[in-house]
Amino acid sequence: MQYSDTFAVMSTTDIISSAGVFMILLAFFLLSTDRLRSDGKAYNLLNILGAVFLGISAWMLDSLPFVILETIWAVAGIYGFIKSRKGFL
Repeated sequence: MQYSDTFAVMSTTDIISSAGVFMILLAFFLLSTDRLRSDGKAYNLLNILGAVFLGISAWMLDSLPFVILETIWAVAGIYGFIKSRKGFL
């Protein structure tokens, strides 16, 4: 994050990673407060999108371990999303 004289300016990477973190934490919060089900499409979509955003951010920062983590997270979300569609898995 860069700072000007009056306010902080977020970089593209900051914005992408913040959006990803928000989605994953929102999914967790909604699950924890019984507003989403762990086998529901919305929960899995939030996790997929959050992981994709964080994976892109990690790639932009050349952080291979986090690229791997977010790829696995997204694959797990895709599996859960497909499984939530009756008759698929």
